[in-house]
Amino acid sequence: MQISHNETDQTSYVTAVILAGGCGRRMGHDKATFMVDGQTLFACIQEMLRGIFAQVLNSR
Repeated sequence: MQISHNETDQTSYVTAVILAGGCGRRMGHDKATFMVDGQTLFACIQEMLRGIFAQVLNSR
């Protein structure tokens, strides 16, 4: 999923943080390693956020 942003947009000054913890009891397995379209859910979210925010941090 590609989302582009305008360089003058305020999100270019904001840092996104991915909190990738938890065992995913309701899903039955770790959410961060769940596969979506050939990549992990974590990687999908990270890729999407990198297209929006200047910096992306994670707790993984």
